[in-house]
Amino acid sequence: MIQKKNVLNTVPVICLGALLLGSAYGQLHTPMTPPPITALASDILPTTGNVRALDVVVDFADAKYDTDRRLSDEEISSYLFGTDNTEFYPCESLTSYFDRASYGSLHMTGNVFHYTAKGTIASYEKTNDGYETLVREVLSGLNDTIDYTDYDSDGDGYIDALCLSVPSGGNADFWYGCTASWWASTLPDLDGEKLNYYVISDEQPYADTMDYYLGTLAHEYGHCMGLPDYYKYGLKENFEATTGDAGIERMDEAAGDFCPLSKLLLGWYLPAEVQIYHPGSKKTDITLADSSMQTDTPAAQTFTLTDDTQEGSCLIIPRTDASSYFSEYMILDYITPNGNYDGMFSSGGLRIYHVDATLANDEYYAPYLTADNYSPVYDSTNNGRRILRLVNDGNGFYRNGDVIDGTATGLGWYDNNGQVTIDTGYTITVDSVSADQKKCTVTILPDN
Repeated sequence: MIQKKNVLNTVPVICLGALLLGSAYGQLHTPMTPPPITALASDILPTTGNVRALDVVVDFADAKYDTDRRLSDEEISSYLFGTDNTEFYPCESLTSYFDRASYGSLHMTGNVFHYTAKGTIASYEKTNDGYETLVREVLSGLNDTIDYTDYDSDGDGYIDALCLSVPSGGNADFWYGCTASWWASTLPDLDGEKLNYYVISDEQPYADTMDYYLGTLAHEYGHCMGLPDYYKYGLKENFEATTGDAGIERMDEAAGDFCPLSKLLLGWYLPAEVQIYHPGSKKTDITLADSSMQTDTPAAQTFTLTDDTQEGSCLIIPRTDASSYFSEYMILDYITPNGNYDGMFSSGGLRIYHVDATLANDEYYAPYLTADNYSPVYDSTNNGRRILRLVNDGNGFYRNGDVIDGTATGLGWYDNNGQVTIDTGYTITVDSVSADQKKCTVTILPDN
């Protein structure tokens, strides 16, 4: 979850460059640089490259961990950043999880430290600057132990990733898993480094709860990279943005892999792996850069999607604007129960997400997503525009031979009232799935 007091700075120019990184998949992966997410958030946890996370396990004078269950700092570090773990697969460590999610673009390592706070846990709940009193004390107290420049992998002057884990015993309405940004007070000298995003984790570092610890931290580090929550705020039940086997998503219910929208914004796809449907074009393999290659003749277009759990592959159907990822569109991918979805469903298929990633600027000219939970124009009933919806929500995947048209639940555009009532004007067919389940072919046909 993201705390509300969070001002995002804008970086208005996005260019598609090349950054060559070694991949665990045995190839060079050339992601989008800078990633599209930098149009929304700056000073973020780098989404590509070798990054180092700093995890501090904090206790208090009156709030301690269960000494019989609390893992040592070395054991916690092995769970977070080890590469030989198999327990809790596919989120067996942050290092392995993010390597698979990013197709080798993001390699996360890090270190774990311990700090005992000077005050009682309740004393930190009464300050006027949220968590910052504790964060400032912890970072200052460890200053002689830690060289904070070691945790600034891209040299932008900001610590890449910081997590403070806290024990049970405090006010649960204050100490909960969230990502916050530094805003109220002055930081001590941290070897010249500054801090923007940081995580507070109330998951406990015990062997029998480490799966929740890892899964929650993977979600929160998604926020540190600039991603929003997709789930619906204010609900204890039925809060997921997308449901069923096809709807499992890391920024929704903190499970499975990142969806194609998340991977797109984080820059984990190669430019050539993002196919764009252009109405009237006869070209079947079109990327964003090919938007001028259109004809006036509507034609069926066929696309091949590879298994998105193994290598990047998605297809975008824009509503009108084919030049920006911050607009309204459908994004399709094909997945199997492999990679970060290992064992989560029996067989996969095609997913179609309805995205509204439209941007606006607030009074300070900082950009925000208009369909985000914190947007000033968001429908708090959760029945209006949302960043992410799933076509045929709750009913699983589309598979070989399926035909998806205007009768499919959720396949439509938003009207002026934020309701999905406008027909896309397309029919999508799942033409074939390869015998080895690694490829899926789909055709998009305009209705007229």
